[in-house]
Amino acid sequence: MGNIDVNFKLDTGEDTNIISQQIYNQLQPLPAVGKSPVTLRAFDGQRIESIGVFKVPLKYRNKVLETVFKIVPDGNNALLGSYDCEHIGLIKRVDMKDETSNVNDSTGS
Repeated sequence: MGNIDVNFKLDTGEDTNIISQQIYNQLQPLPAVGKSPVTLRAFDGQRIESIGVFKVPLKYRNKVLETVFKIVPDGNNALLGSYDCEHIGLIKRVDMKDETSNVNDSTGS
């Protein structure tokens, strides 16, 4: 991410990307921060206030993806949401077909 290595937890149940204020402060140069009117909720329902939002290039292997992150208070994990996980090649969606077979009632009733 930018000029630093970040270990992300992959959150395939969410599209929002978040990093802590501490990680944001390590980026050089610091990306411009915009306001984020969104209040986030953790999986347990706990509110997480967003400090701001910014864009940064995210690099993985030979891919670079310009992506948006919300800054949250220190103590929260760095999370990469499903959209960016998929588009940078960390996960692959698999389409599943629901095939049901017709079962004939052979009891004669």
